[in-house]
Amino acid sequence: MTEATGRSGAVLIGANVVAAINDFNINTQVATIPKNKMGQAFEEYEPGLASWSADVTCYWDTADTLGQGAITAGAVVTLALYPFGQASGMVYKSGSALVESISEAVPADGMITKAIQFKGSGALTESTVV
Repeated sequence: MTEATGRSGAVLIGANVVAAINDFNINTQVATIPKNKMGQAFEEYEPGLASWSADVTCYWDTADTLGQGAITAGAVVTLALYPFGQASGMVYKSGSALVESISEAVPADGMITKAIQFKGSGALTESTVV
């Protein structure tokens, strides 16, 4: 597989699929630790602690009590993000995450959406669907 579209993507909270996902983003980063000394002309850094976060946007589905309904601000959940879907052989990422915030957008001429921000707690692992 070279390029791919996101139309088969999925988000799970525990074993439950979150309904009506519009999109999601995964961010991984590493803190930088300066190790500069007097007389240097350029800065130098060492890698510090790694962290990750995810943002999920979905259309609000009040019937999705086990997916969207399980997401409350302050909750710690097991989050699984499937960019290519859940078919065998596809790669996905998962980990424990704190629900940092939930915002709802209610446009007069569109669908109501929920934007959920997750902050990883521990490692983000990459696995393959079996």
